[in-house]
Amino acid sequence: MKKNKGARLFMATTKSKKIYTEVEYKEDDYIVFGKESAGIPEEILLNYKETSVRIPMMGDTRSLNLSNSVAIMVYEALRQQGFKGMNTEGQLHRYEW
Repeated sequence: MKKNKGARLFMATTKSKKIYTEVEYKEDDYIVFGKESAGIPEEILLNYKETSVRIPMMGDTRSLNLSNSVAIMVYEALRQQGFKGMNTEGQLHRYEW
């Protein structure tokens, strides 16, 4: 936070009422994830009510695996930005489309 003053921080937490797809992510935004066992401490979340986001889950699921949560949310942010700087085309090895 000290290094990137003014950056928008999104807190990934099961405690949020806002779904991660309801946000318009920008190039210099950060998504913060807590420890898999405990999440982000509530003392920190209190300061980020408007930028806390969650992944919808079925039933009484406590949480998803941390690496899966990161993949889901970061993919959405990259998708919204048109996968800028990423390879978006593939090729067959032995044939042509």
